[in-house]
Amino acid sequence: MMTSDKKQLIKAFLQTVGHDIRHYQALLPLLKAQRALYLTFDANLLDANTKQQLPLLAALKRSSNERSQSLIQLGLSADDNGITRLLSVLPNTLSTQAKNQWSMLKNLIEQCQKYNAENGQTSASFHEMLSQMTTASSPTYQENTL
Repeated sequence: MMTSDKKQLIKAFLQTVGHDIRHYQALLPLLKAQRALYLTFDANLLDANTKQQLPLLAALKRSSNERSQSLIQLGLSADDNGITRLLSVLPNTLSTQAKNQWSMLKNLIEQCQKYNAENGQTSASFHEMLSQMTTASSPTYQENTL
């Protein structure tokens, strides 16, 4: 592979990191708000929140795929080891900035995963509660036929 091709792949990789930082920064408050929306029982706001998340999630998936492909085309593994190797061969000034951005991205991903997992548990609890309230065999709402 030619050196200019490698530079383009590295540039594309680094650009996706910057884009994803902005996307995760937009996603995080939506995930935080989503939990509160489950507790307010406002289906319309919850639906609107989810619809705002969808394009961000699609963009994040595309970027992740692009990064993986860039790493593979550079002959690196598409995992933390490959990223560490890539960042270690960059010029010092670029390497420091890229490592900081990668660290920021990883932190945002972890935060979003945490809120997403909590939202999943809240959603499951919410649906279980609704199911119990609407099921005819529920002792709480069953008619007393003595």
